[in-house]
Amino acid sequence: MSEMRKSGFEARTLLALAWPISAAQLALMFLNLVDTAVVGRHSVEALAGASLGRNIAWPAQALAIGIAIVPETLASQALGAKRPGEAWSSYVAAIRFSLFMAPVSIAITFLFVSMLGRVGIDEAVVREARAFVWGFIPSQVAFGVFSASRAFLQAHGAVRQALYAALAGNVVNAFACVCLVLGDDGLAAFHLPRMGFAPLGAFGAGLASSIGSVFLAAWLAVAAYTHRAPVAESERVSLRLVAKLGVPLGAQLLAEMGAFSLASVLAGRFGAQATAANQICLGLASFTFMGALGISGGTAVRVGHAVGEGSDARRRGRVGIVVGSSLMLFGSLLFATAPELLARLFTNDPAVIELSISLLRIAALFQFFDGMQVVSAGALRGIGDVRFPLVANLFAHWVIGLPMAWFFAQTMHLGVRGLWYGLSLGLFTAAMLLALRFEVLSKRPVVRLAGGNG
Repeated sequence: MSEMRKSGFEARTLLALAWPISAAQLALMFLNLVDTAVVGRHSVEALAGASLGRNIAWPAQALAIGIAIVPETLASQALGAKRPGEAWSSYVAAIRFSLFMAPVSIAITFLFVSMLGRVGIDEAVVREARAFVWGFIPSQVAFGVFSASRAFLQAHGAVRQALYAALAGNVVNAFACVCLVLGDDGLAAFHLPRMGFAPLGAFGAGLASSIGSVFLAAWLAVAAYTHRAPVAESERVSLRLVAKLGVPLGAQLLAEMGAFSLASVLAGRFGAQATAANQICLGLASFTFMGALGISGGTAVRVGHAVGEGSDARRRGRVGIVVGSSLMLFGSLLFATAPELLARLFTNDPAVIELSISLLRIAALFQFFDGMQVVSAGALRGIGDVRFPLVANLFAHWVIGLPMAWFFAQTMHLGVRGLWYGLSLGLFTAAMLLALRFEVLSKRPVVRLAGGNG
């Protein structure tokens, strides 16, 4: 078979695996977009507060999520080596460790929310942010279970369960969000009977997210249990190995998510309207990013299987990077051609709409590189390289991206637009470093990470 045919076959195989993952990711992101749209109908302060609360809560649980997705590497490599018991053991170990980390995530969330008033955020917005994270607590426990179950199912190629769960979760979340955020007035707007709900604003949004997360975690945990397998003593995955992979993965997520979350907090210094516009555009950019994230997950699984089988991992990673980067060009086209239409889906405030249009045009510039960096990270995850992506993300976002974001915003007087220009530079830097790393590392023979290794 020629090189072109082999690459074409790999692209088709990857897309067959990745499209349900991407669709599930998009459906998951739609949960957040629905929350944003509903809260935006309540008040600008509630939208800004829920935005800040969510942008603090997600990075706070990054370590727990990093540990939870370890089966994406370990289970994929184990299944490639025909060791299903080892794959199941990696899933159980990841669940145990992520649940242990949940209280830490919750404590970090409240610590940082308590500091919002000290960095110049309006008190009304701070109150809404505090209310949101109280409602969001169950989600921080459930999402680790959901993430581990999804990673384990992806390794098995059972990717449609995540899609089915996400679609059903959207129905549950949308109804809960309207009831809890807007109360009976929201139900009446959709011609539904009043049920005695009072409008809870940002607190209601946090509760609705928690209801959706628990639903998703329960669905996928049941699906994962159907793939359980007997575990021999030699296949038992140690918590030490899970920590060895999961902590750098979580720190890598924290480096990237933390940079964007800090930028969102800094956007609050430019007023509630800037915060609202930032959240709308961040939600939309994250929505398109979910497609590339699905390709990243599929690439991690395909590369992991290749490592376990002892076959060509390099072609699989290269094809994934090309497919994921190309997919993001559709996001660029959408943001460049229809920014006003997209902004009006979430708010009627003219100032917020105008600012959102300019931010979406900036987002159109970095879509390609955002796809490249996340799929390159997935390819490296399949190999088992988690330390370099951590260093690369720290350098790209915290040495390049954030300092330049603050320079553009403050020194160049570009406000929230400047923050987005700086973040774009960080994404470009990460993309170049991670893609180059995979090219270098995949030239060498890659050793599978066995269950007892630590």
